[in-house]
Amino acid sequence: MLISAAPLNNRPDGLYNQILLFQDNNNSTLDFPLAIFFTKAKKEYKEILQLSNNKKAREQTAKLYEEIRERIITQLMVRRTRTDLINSKRYKKRFRWTRGVVFPKTTPPKPIYYQLEHLYDDTIKKQDKIGILHTRYRTLHYLIPELKQKYIRADFITERLVAIMRTLLLKGMDNSFYAFKETPIALSNLLKLCSK
Repeated sequence: MLISAAPLNNRPDGLYNQILLFQDNNNSTLDFPLAIFFTKAKKEYKEILQLSNNKKAREQTAKLYEEIRERIITQLMVRRTRTDLINSKRYKKRFRWTRGVVFPKTTPPKPIYYQLEHLYDDTIKKQDKIGILHTRYRTLHYLIPELKQKYIRADFITERLVAIMRTLLLKGMDNSFYAFKETPIALSNLLKLCSK
């Protein structure tokens, strides 16, 4: 098994050498000999390197790698999507007639957009109404003036920390409404324990 994160970042000869680790040079599982294909690809790549026009070199490189992707990479990849299997004549024929596999037609996903701005703002206001003041994050705010002077912008830092904690509490709503509803209960229980 060969694992390569980005095979098309390699030069054709490097890619060819990787493929030879698991494919026979003249008798591959592809419908054509690898040696002939890559001899041509390596020659084209060397010619592209000689070009002085960068735009033309990029266009020809893209064209060469598109051919390598279509004729080699997509045929040798272990992980194939349903689309790959349906679009490949070779695999489509094999699946349909020998195994009786038929993929159902699917429709593309339809986006659903939620307007959450008001929900977030209203939820923050309700936090204050029901008494979630994030007091534990306002400790600098309650210092006596002599001690507070030791901290630069103590009240600003306190309010920023409270804003961060409010945001984190609301992000819990994104993940799970159950977790969001349970957080104030857990905080309340924690405060009861601390006050005993």
